Amino acid sequence: MSELLQMLRSIRRYRRASTLPVEDLRVVQRQRLEALVAHAQQHSPFHRERLQGVSARELQLDQLPTMDKTTLMERFDDIVSDPTLRLSEIEAFMAEPANQGRRYRGNVLIRTSGTSGRPVVVVYSGPAFTEVRAVNLARGSMVDASGSRILQRALDPKALKVACVLMDGGFAPSHANFLHQPAASRWFIEVERISLRSPIDDIVQRLQAYKPQILFAYPSVLEQLIEEARAGRLNILEHERARVVSLSEPLNPRVRSAAALTFGVPVFDLYGAGECLPIARSCEHGSGLHINLDMVALEVVDDDDRPVPDGHFGTKLLITNLFNPLLPLIRYELRDIAAVTHEPCPCGSTLPRLLAVRGRSDELIWLPHPAGGRRVLHPYLVLETLLAFEGVMDWQLTQLEPLVLRLDLVLSGSDDAVPAPVLRAVQDELDALLPPGLVRLEGRRVARIAADPTSGKVKRVLPLVSEV
Repeated sequence: MSELLQMLRSIRRYRRASTLPVEDLRVVQRQRLEALVAHAQQHSPFHRERLQGVSARELQLDQLPTMDKTTLMERFDDIVSDPTLRLSEIEAFMAEPANQGRRYRGNVLIRTSGTSGRPVVVVYSGPAFTEVRAVNLARGSMVDASGSRILQRALDPKALKVACVLMDGGFAPSHANFLHQPAASRWFIEVERISLRSPIDDIVQRLQAYKPQILFAYPSVLEQLIEEARAGRLNILEHERARVVSLSEPLNPRVRSAAALTFGVPVFDLYGAGECLPIARSCEHGSGLHINLDMVALEVVDDDDRPVPDGHFGTKLLITNLFNPLLPLIRYELRDIAAVTHEPCPCGSTLPRLLAVRGRSDELIWLPHPAGGRRVLHPYLVLETLLAFEGVMDWQLTQLEPLVLRLDLVLSGSDDAVPAPVLRAVQDELDALLPPGLVRLEGRRVARIAADPTSGKVKRVLPLVSEV
């Protein structure tokens, strides 16, 4: 019950903060940043050395050193602010199947799939994870979550019905978000967790029987559910405040529009990482994602960690997690490509927005140029090209050899052939990067793009060598 009361207080605080002028939110952000740095200097040997001589009250964030996933895993024991936590013991705990979904000494454990090498382990304190739940309830993706409304629901035998079709396994980030729900909150929020490993017929059957009011799903799963709904096999989300929430993969405009039209409900998008779950969320206007300034300090930078101009895409993000001092992540590198704008949103919010998250910079395809050096093919360039073709439902680009690519396409209609105009349009983009005809593009029609077996997410681009 104490965890529930903490969550209710946090929900109230985050809802109030949502109405503050952005200048006031930046004051809150600054206060949390100074407290985090002071805590890290005192309790984390890694940060004590790294931030030696830095005054928490006078620091300039963009002058601090950065850290990455390799550093996190190599120096984990020195980074955490609890000296009794040891990575070897945590990994041993996570390796036991019986511990799936269990907390470790009151802490929530998350393991991200990563793109290569060793998976990243993240530890959240119990109070920090309650903050994650609170901000998700307070902002955007759930129906009215005011304290009075939650108490009303607690007395209502009809709990809010939420379904999530996500990667199973107790340590996957998206799954953990729903697994570690305060016991008392189940009085008013009922969650049906469905593994995306299940056959689509089983997923549809369970959703149809459950009749959720809110549906959480990866965009790749959402596309399948849209097809099922259009075929008349799925009829859900009939509540007056029903909605769809996309997470974990980039949500392209076509899928968002199709989901809104098919289900007749608003579609929201959440952006986060295992290292900092609630980074940003969209509003009903869908014009970018509002950044949770009081949860994270976010910087869009180039390869040299220099800030890029407003509205321009960087090559990575630097995040500072402001709510989980147990694992102080300060200017931590994410290889996601995004742009930020400070222009007001049509919803009226003045919060800065992520215009788009275009995937990961370690999923770029590098093409050797005959004159020397390399040219980069970004997946979003392919996506924007394919959006012009109505029949293209899904895609994946694989680099078979340095100058040989294969484009797998899921297409509407019964023709087995890949339409020549589609291949020609993508080939034109390749010929603009390198001398015409140097890159060979093969096309293949497939029934479905398979998800990565480790992460459960669909990777749009499979480079021959992942490097930037």
